[in-house]
Amino acid sequence: MVKVTQGPIGKQIADIYRKKTGIIILGYFGGAERNIITKNKPIWAIDNLKGLKMRTWEWSTMVNWWKALGAIPCVVAFTEVYTALQTGVVDGAENEFTTFDVNKWAEVCKYVARTQHNFTVRPLIIGENQLKHLPADLQAIIIKAGADASDYALQLETSMDHANKEMLKKKYGLRFTEPFKQDFIDRSLPILRGYGKKIRREDVLNQIVELAKE
Repeated sequence: MVKVTQGPIGKQIADIYRKKTGIIILGYFGGAERNIITKNKPIWAIDNLKGLKMRTWEWSTMVNWWKALGAIPCVVAFTEVYTALQTGVVDGAENEFTTFDVNKWAEVCKYVARTQHNFTVRPLIIGENQLKHLPADLQAIIIKAGADASDYALQLETSMDHANKEMLKKKYGLRFTEPFKQDFIDRSLPILRGYGKKIRREDVLNQIVELAKE
């Protein structure tokens, strides 16, 4: 994630946004990892997902991703996930450690598979027109502050992630598994490539995939 956001690819993405929308990306916050939480069945390997009903939202890419992993995607509104897990409408879901705690999904689930299938990216933005109307010295200050804030936010969220993982173990007794990630990568790539083609950004996607191999 850091190689992408803080390197040439991140700059390329920022340039695309600026040209298309007039939005300047000052930096990239985020860093929280997303994992899979399940109610009754631990995920030791990708095959353990076969036939499980997994919560998703109404977006074809996520629906297709769960299908590619062998699971049954079930569209459930975010505010209804706790009840869906509690009543067995779904067997599991995916999100950040913070969500497992704040939204109490960990109360009704037993296992977390540390797939790290996604790392949250939160762009810090400003309108190009708004920035241009400021004096040059203030523009420089804002750009510098955005970069500094991004570095701090990444360190903060990463450290919070580690703390939240341990908290979930102690507070809820959640048990963690570490499934083989390459199987998830292999099943996910066709879905990612399909999305890249759909939004006509296959070039950017291919750069990210190649960078991930290094």
